[in-house]
Amino acid sequence: MTKKQLLIVLFELGYGLTFNLGGTLALSEIFLIFYFIFHLKNIGFFLRVPEIRNITILYIVLFLAQLIAELAVANPFTNSIKILAVTFMSYLHFTFLLWYFFKDRKYVLYALVGFALRFLVFGSSIDLEASFDEVAGGDAASYVKFVLTKIVFPPILIISVFLKNKRKTAYIIVTVGLLFVVLGARSAGAIFTLTGVLGYLITKGKKFNKIALIRIFSLVAIVGYGFYSIYVSNVLSGNITSGNSLQIKQLESPYNPVSLLIMGRTQTFVGAMAFMDKFWTGHGAWKRDTTGKYLMMNYKLKGTEYKPLSKGVPLIPAHSVIIGAGVRNGVFALIFMLLILFRFFKTGLNGLSKNDPYIFLSIYFIFQILWHGMFSPIGHFRSTFPLFFAFLMVTYLIQNNNNVNV
Repeated sequence: MTKKQLLIVLFELGYGLTFNLGGTLALSEIFLIFYFIFHLKNIGFFLRVPEIRNITILYIVLFLAQLIAELAVANPFTNSIKILAVTFMSYLHFTFLLWYFFKDRKYVLYALVGFALRFLVFGSSIDLEASFDEVAGGDAASYVKFVLTKIVFPPILIISVFLKNKRKTAYIIVTVGLLFVVLGARSAGAIFTLTGVLGYLITKGKKFNKIALIRIFSLVAIVGYGFYSIYVSNVLSGNITSGNSLQIKQLESPYNPVSLLIMGRTQTFVGAMAFMDKFWTGHGAWKRDTTGKYLMMNYKLKGTEYKPLSKGVPLIPAHSVIIGAGVRNGVFALIFMLLILFRFFKTGLNGLSKNDPYIFLSIYFIFQILWHGMFSPIGHFRSTFPLFFAFLMVTYLIQNNNNVNV
């Protein structure tokens, strides 16, 4: 392993070691702060590439929208600095990896090694442990979702690059994805399953264009709902007893995936209501739900009895990268965040090629942006999305014969 390859491994691994410096800061982010002055010349180079220059502009206007909104609501300085730091560190993370991926796209494999080691060594930010029997028995859904998927999926994606038979590779990915759905990691397992299904369909097709993409997504949606119906049927019959299957049993319409989505991602929908209450400026970053209004909404959506928390005041829900931008800093922050994610989503789609050995990585990263952009906390924007962003950007430029020499 070369020094540069080791650097990439350690860089992604370093996101698992965090310090409380008025806000949570990872070891790798501390490195980026000191590295920034040397990295400026690399960023200057990237600004000559139109696609990267456009993304940089979106990052800047997002930062400004957040700054203006924070000033407008007179949010405490520490909270304001934290949300601005998220955007700044996201951009540094993205351009740092971009510089190395332009040198050699294989560096993404070492980034995935570091990513998997991060969770193997440091675990999740949520203190979770589980025995083999608990995992196998479906009684450790949280551990499977927040830790085990992060350790198991990256090596499979790395192997997928080197396996020549992409159809058999797709079978392996689909099988592993379905296994994790059964073990309780529904969203993570479903995304991995869909990665295999979509990868199979793309590698099987003789031609690939936007019309074919629409047809493929339609077929994936139909097949996906078929798997969902089978899963629900087995949960209701008692064949699957994973830790979060209780949610399905509580639903009035269990075969309606939207109902399950609302039950499992209640804070996202409550966050949307909170955003509408402060449409223009947002509530401010990390503001507390002092009246209990949104906590009550959360209980109502879940259909459970309202119980005020005995300790502490909860944050206003913002369990979505996109909607959370609006909750914190209003409609303009939401729009610019949405545009950033949409740009990379579109870039990823336009970079897909059935002959690309990295096809499964690209598909998985696209799904990750789509899902976590809607239903996961802002932390993804600084710690995981930049990896997806950098790889999809480089892949797009390669597939469209835009050779950028660094």
